[in-house]
Amino acid sequence: MAKHSPTPWRIALSPRRKTLCILSDEAWICGELLNGNGEFYHEGRANAERIVHAVNVFEDLVSALKEARGALALTTTPEAIQSSSVQHAWAQAVAAEARARAALAKAEAAS
Repeated sequence: MAKHSPTPWRIALSPRRKTLCILSDEAWICGELLNGNGEFYHEGRANAERIVHAVNVFEDLVSALKEARGALALTTTPEAIQSSSVQHAWAQAVAAEARARAALAKAEAAS
């Protein structure tokens, strides 16, 4: 599977303001020809913003999920429970959930 362009991605208008583009610092990712500044433009921009926000927070959410899974694994087997503190596992899960909430808030604030 090919690698995607590095994040963060952003939205820009072409110099002639005829194409709404999604870009990274290294690449043009995609664009949509605009047909004036009417409803089509606003819907196209909203769609582009949704794509960019999802891409930009994806890695933060995956990281938080992995941390939460690791914390929960500390409480699922007798061996793990004996070798760790349930309180410690709970604290890790709460911290991971807080990171996931922060990533989602970042995406929502940018909307």
